[in-house]
Order: sequence, then structure tokens, then C-alpha cells
Amino acid sequence: MLKILLVHQNFPGQFRGLTPALLQAGHQVRAISMRPEKVLAGVPNFHYKPSRGSSETVHPWLVSTESAVLRAEAVSARVQQMVREGWVPDMVLGHTGWGEMLLLRPVLPHAR
Repeated sequence: MLKILLVHQNFPGQFRGLTPALLQAGHQVRAISMRPEKVLAGVPNFHYKPSRGSSETVHPWLVSTESAVLRAEAVSARVQQMVREGWVPDMVLGHTGWGEMLLLRPVLPHAR
């Protein structure tokens, strides 16, 4: 049995089909998303929220980068809290397009 963390700002997103299969295989699955509500039975959903939106003064070419970093900071903080509470995933699957995954390697150095 693996502890698997699914990271997607709008969970379940593309993990909708995979998640039930992971649960059926006996894995412990948790999700982290910007959605505060529980969205799939059997999967605890941990909400995160960036500390702020993009700066009005940031260069226009950097707006999406700044947003990605802000999301990454929020996810990193939430996952650090999960680790402090004793839940450390063996594997992390995430959508890489929105930035949430950027800072997880230092928090979860042994996770695949």
C-alpha cells in the first residue's frame, strides 16, 4: 500500500478516472486543491489558498510565473502541515501546469 498525494488546483481534474483505481488497489489517497469541498468519496481533500494574487506592478510577462510561485508556496505550506501531522506520501502525482508542484521536492525529498 502506498500513500499517494494528488495535487490539482481543481481536483479531481484529470485524476477522476485514476483515483478510484488507486483506492481499489488499496492505496491511501489524499488530494490537495483550491476546492474547499470534498469532491470524491474516500479521498480527503486538503484545501490551499495562495496568500495573495499577482502584484499589479509585476511585469506583464511574469504574471503567470508569479501566480505559479504563489500557488507553489501555498501548497508547500499545506503539505508541510500534513507532514507535521504525520502523513508523509510515498508518491505525489500532480498537474504541473499551474505551479503547485514547484516547491514539493524540498518538502518531500523521498517521495516519487
